Amino acid sequence: LPMRLECLRYGADLVYCEELIDKKLLDLRRVINPHFGTIDYVSTREKVLVFSTIPEEKEKLVFQLGTADGPTAVRAALAVARDVG
Repeated sequence: LPMRLECLRYGADLVYCEELIDKKLLDLRRVINPHFGTIDYVSTREKVLVFSTIPEEKEKLVFQLGTADGPTAVRAALAVARDVG
């Protein structure tokens, strides 16, 4: 997130997140972090932050989803659709 925000600050039209695998994404819990103003996706098993975003980057973020199965990809994409453009 910090690198993406810095790129936007310097005028980037689009920013990219790292590729996230669909099955991993389905194991994440969405958490709103009021202290940082972020929307965090945290692993329910490992208790670690996997993806973080802010509403201001929504329309400029290219979310990279890795998959080997169409239906699983759709479920994963729907899980993050409200936070990425």
